[in-house]
Amino acid sequence: MNLIHILRRLSVAALPILLLAACGGAENVPPDLPGLDTEAAVVTAASDTHSGNGDGLAYWELAFPEDAPVPRENPWRPLPLSGNLTILAYGISNGAFSNGPYLTGEDGNCLLPTVEHGYYYFEDRHSESTDPHSDHGLLDRASFNLTLALYDTDSHTLCCCEFDT
Repeated sequence: MNLIHILRRLSVAALPILLLAACGGAENVPPDLPGLDTEAAVVTAASDTHSGNGDGLAYWELAFPEDAPVPRENPWRPLPLSGNLTILAYGISNGAFSNGPYLTGEDGNCLLPTVEHGYYYFEDRHSESTDPHSDHGLLDRASFNLTLALYDTDSHTLCCCEFDT
């Protein structure tokens, strides 16, 4: 067999794998969030830095039609975020002390936009969590496994992060 024939066979064998990798993946499919129907939404941004060991940060932005139902029921809560979730999403600083943000892009800037009117969903997926919808003790751990989503009722936009360390 000549080299060209071998390369053709390899490319034909590899094509389905490359197509699956290009079309699938967690970055294109936002997580299922209770009380929110994403069927009518359009994914406007997505990224995923999860590696082979499962650590990383996935981010999605979804645009909803104006007439889409707003997620208002438990476990969704009205904004503002709690103190721990504010540190997680935006960080705090008082000059001498700073903490967070933890949900950042590769540039180190916050991924989640500031939302004035809306609701948030939080799920603590960490093995030490005793209540998946409580952020109590969240910042006292050495690692994170969580989902935080913000639904902006002014722009009908959902921004969601899945963070695993």
